[in-house]
Amino acid sequence: MLFCRRLELSGITFINGIEFKMPNMQETFPMHNFITSIDIGDVNQTFLESFPLLKNVNLMVKYEDEFGVALLDLNKLVLEKGINLNIIIHSSTLYPILFECKLNSLEFYDFDQKRLIEYLNKDTTQIDCANVTIDVPYFPTNPFLHKCISLKSLSISVYGRFSSVIDTLKNTKSSQTLESFYMSTDGTLNIQSLDTILSDNNFPNLNSYYLCYQKFDATYDNDNDSDSDNDNENDNDNDNNNNIIQSKLHFKKLSIVIIFMEGELNIFNYLSMVKVDELELSDKFFKSSITLPFSSKLLDNVKSLIIPSNLETLYPELASQIVQLPSLTTISLSNRYSLEIITQSLKSKHHLQTLSIDTIFISNIIKLLQVTNEIESIHKIIFKTIVFESRNDPNLEQINTVIKLVSEAQWLKEFSILKSPNSDFYD
Repeated sequence: MLFCRRLELSGITFINGIEFKMPNMQETFPMHNFITSIDIGDVNQTFLESFPLLKNVNLMVKYEDEFGVALLDLNKLVLEKGINLNIIIHSSTLYPILFECKLNSLEFYDFDQKRLIEYLNKDTTQIDCANVTIDVPYFPTNPFLHKCISLKSLSISVYGRFSSVIDTLKNTKSSQTLESFYMSTDGTLNIQSLDTILSDNNFPNLNSYYLCYQKFDATYDNDNDSDSDNDNENDNDNDNNNNIIQSKLHFKKLSIVIIFMEGELNIFNYLSMVKVDELELSDKFFKSSITLPFSSKLLDNVKSLIIPSNLETLYPELASQIVQLPSLTTISLSNRYSLEIITQSLKSKHHLQTLSIDTIFISNIIKLLQVTNEIESIHKIIFKTIVFESRNDPNLEQINTVIKLVSEAQWLKEFSILKSPNSDFYD
């Protein structure tokens, strides 16, 4: 509030918009005519309609604020005022009121199980919302998804069985509109469910997919009727080693992160017909037996790749092949120790534009800059965390060397260090 008052007194008029977070309504509000977004809980209709440029309302709903929320005309805000309405539910029983209008986003961090299920069981119930986040245990996910009619983005944290959510989702109206899907679960995902997700027949508009789960079962279930046991064995071998998912989907981003893996799957063969711009794969998908296919839509088109931290150490030949993929423009690493294969590969890789490393020793920054300074294509380098060999006594000579190399990097447009465990680096 103090900052907004100072802005108002300064007479500044070229501000494009202000996003403001407030717990309660204020009688007087500085820079009133510049407010474009509000995060608020306790609010009334008159207050919200008083902002001429308001386009975004993040309404945080709790039991104690329900009286005021119940009196809001949400349809008027959305249809007449053109406001994007985002509902964040921490606790509520007002589901018929909250879901009566078209919502931009809906986030669940708690819910009243009895009231919500009663509402979902009504035949007339439908939820018109573009973006949904569910981050609460025991949520009635399947009946809720059946009532959603126009989902574009879905983020779910599921505790337990995962495949039932996929089976439900593919049979909903939202399967035809879904563009982004984020899933985090402590359960097991089998390869049949992954087939379902990646099929353009089930989700024709899906272009961003992040899946993080405890276990992945790469073996196909052959419980279905078959002519012979021998046929089943042959099918299993082919499925595990040579299976290729047929899909026309084009993913802007595809991330598959797992903790444990049962069975084997050549992920590069499996995804070879899928077009992906940015790819992230867990280290569990990489083994010494993995080979890159000669013909692959995946490898011919992938622009950004997140490489597992242990790939260079365990499988240096595979790491070298991956780094030198001709389509790559961005590589993200998580490796503070050895960068030998990467640096050697970079010398022959002249299409790379961006290099990002999660954690790195300052000595390796020096080695890396010595290589990248000779590569004209590299314009952006990002280090998320820099680590000194001696945490209590950073080497000033090393720091000065980094500064010198950066100053001499004539091709480099951006050099970022997001954080350092040792604050002395900034001092």
